[in-house]
This record gives sequence, C-alpha cells and structure tokens, in this order.
Amino acid sequence: MNASRLLVVLVASCLGLIFAAPAAHADKRPSKLVPISGLVRTLNADAEGLLAYSVRGSDKVNRLFLLDLTGGSARPRELGQGVGPDVANDGSEIVFYNDQKGDNLFWVTTINPKGEGLFDIGVQGKDPTSALPLFAPDGKAIIYANSEGTYIIPRDGGYTRRITTTVVADASWSPDGKQLLFVRKGGGISTLDLVSGISRDLTPNFHGFNPRWAPDGARILYTHELKVYIMDMSTGKRKEVADADRAEWTHSGLGLLLMKQRGLTGEGPTARPDLEVRWVALEGGAPPEDDGGGEVGELIAKRAHEVVVAPDGKTVLLGVIGDGIYKVRLDALQGEKEAGARARSVRQSAATPAAALPKAPAP
Repeated sequence: MNASRLLVVLVASCLGLIFAAPAAHADKRPSKLVPISGLVRTLNADAEGLLAYSVRGSDKVNRLFLLDLTGGSARPRELGQGVGPDVANDGSEIVFYNDQKGDNLFWVTTINPKGEGLFDIGVQGKDPTSALPLFAPDGKAIIYANSEGTYIIPRDGGYTRRITTTVVADASWSPDGKQLLFVRKGGGISTLDLVSGISRDLTPNFHGFNPRWAPDGARILYTHELKVYIMDMSTGKRKEVADADRAEWTHSGLGLLLMKQRGLTGEGPTARPDLEVRWVALEGGAPPEDDGGGEVGELIAKRAHEVVVAPDGKTVLLGVIGDGIYKVRLDALQGEKEAGARARSVRQSAATPAAALPKAPAP
C-alpha cells in the first residue's frame, strides 16, 4: 500500500479504456466526483453518504479527505494527515491511523466531519495493518492492530483489550457486531467471537482471501485460486459462484461486484492492480451463466484501483490513480432499494456486546 512516487494514469482522452459507458445507457456513464493527481489509497463510504479517502501525493505525504455524496458540497474537505480512514455508520466521526508525528509511529485517532475534535485514542504502534482501524457497527468500539496483535478499545478511549495475538488483515465486523471476520497471517480465513474469544478456522485446508460478510450475516464470500465462493455460515458449505480476483456484495446481498486483475500500474511496492469491474445479480444464490464469451454480468469499468459500493446501494465508487474518483450507476434489482435499506438499518442498530469491551483492572 505504500507509494514512493506519484503514479500517473493518462485518462483525459482515454476514458473508454477505463470505463464502460454504452451510449444507450446515459445514466450509467461515469461521473467524476473528485480529480486526484496522486495515489488513491483508501475509499470508505458510510451509511449517511459520506466518503472518506486518503491520497498519497508526490511529496510522499498521506492526506485524508471527506466528501458528501448526498448532494451537499461538491468540494472535498481536507481533514489532515493520515491513512486508512473508516467512517462511523452514523457519520459522526472518522477513525484513522495518524502518521504525522514521525518516528514511524501510527496513532489511532478520531476526528469529526468538520475537521474538528481531533482525538488521539492513546494507542500507537508500528507497521499498521491494512483495513484497520475499524468502527463497530454501532460506533461504540474500535478494532485496530499492530505488530503484537489485534485489539479492541472503546470509541472514547480507555482500557485496551488484546483479542488475539494474530495480526489480522482485511478484517470486517459481522452485521450483528459480535464477530470479526479476517485473514490470518500467511493466508486463511477465520472468525473470532468477540465475547468468548473462540476462533473458527473457515479454510483449514487451503488459503482464502478477501472475505466479506453478506448484509444478512448468514453468509460470507471469499476468493481462492482466482475463484469466488459463497459460504453458508451455519453449515460451512461453500459454493463456487464466479471467476474473479475479489468480489464485494451489494448492500442488499442480491448482487455482487466482480473484479479481475488485467494488469498493473507502477512497479515494486507501489504497484496497484488494474481491476476490471463487473456487476451481476445473484439468481438462486449464484450469478447467471456466461454468454459463451467466458464473462458474466455487466461491465462497469475496464480499469480501476479502488472499488467500493456507495451507501445508496445503487452506485459504485471507483478510484483511479492519478486521475480521480468516479461514480457509476448500477442496475437496481426489483426490491433492491428496500432490501438494501433494511440491511443498513440492521447494521446501524447492532449493538457491540458489553462483554466484548475492555474493563478496568481490579484494584
């Protein structure tokens, strides 16, 4: 994820090489939200329509920005220096790794959408793990990791509890706030019950990557050897559904974004995959059969580097190195808007179990 120099993508006259925009579907044409001249490192959208992202410029500094996707100001607000932002579901705060204090230390810090109320939670470490820190669904707790393990801490600071000595990657909370889904060091997917501390190895005999909870919490998806699988969490049974490097659920759980790597931009540790992005509806739990050409679904983008489903469930946000952040409409399924709204409501109301939060040591 680190970048040592500015990576430039020549797109001014080549949008057709990056996005699929059929003339017959004007509403699906890409709309540039923000021009960016550096490396888009993180995109994260919350349920209130706020997009937080970090950009690494040619000066090798990581800067945080916040953009209102609901029709407010079209200009992003710069929040300061940091990386890895996550937005609370109620839109009230952003948590991130604050790397501006030097000495290669990363502080877990929160800030409000106005760029005020900067608060160092009081924990620090070196070599932060990708995709962390993360707010709990109700925003009352934060998960973060350092080289010594993974921890949970109340949102307002206080005592920290190490929940595992494993340095987790690509982690996400379950929709009910009771479990953590993550990739173990070296590969393989596990869940961790935040109350009992019991872990469950979901891929004991093989490596899996890019795990994602379904909005209903009953299924997960993950990738293994360039194939996407959906697993029923009650039975452990899995089903292969598509060929792709990674995938994301739509908010309703009735569709998938499939991403295939078609090349690289940059070299060495700064290289980022060029992702072709397709959207498919799930029919009977799987995408429809391909049309004979080896591909399924509707082509959304031929080249993107960061991908996230927007809070409205009807659009996808795409970060393109050296160019900007784009918004592209998805085809909405019958009833998807209502199903997506229910899924988001469940996520916002899920309470962090009190037993999972750290307690003060006995006197």
